[in-house]
Amino acid sequence: MTVKEEIVKVLGLSNPNNLEEKKKPKNTFIFYKEYYWRPKCSPEESFVSFVTDLKVAFGEANVKVLECGDKWKPFAGGKPAKDNSHYFIKFTISREGTPA
Repeated sequence: MTVKEEIVKVLGLSNPNNLEEKKKPKNTFIFYKEYYWRPKCSPEESFVSFVTDLKVAFGEANVKVLECGDKWKPFAGGKPAKDNSHYFIKFTISREGTPA
């Protein structure tokens, strides 16, 4: 099972297309959480349980959040989350014994 597949399984993601794996650095991912109306919470607040679940599954030392933010874009119906307004979180997952 790939790291991406493990993340999808652990978090129970309903749309795995919202999780993008970057080629470099290895095991770096961006997760997009689309919105139509801007949420009342910040991107950081929005991802607290997401990060907690990752740390429980992969180990606290193996998960490193690199960036978290908000991208506003005009609505584009039928497009992927990253092509619409979204919160995003960029993070790395390292394997046991090799901290992120």
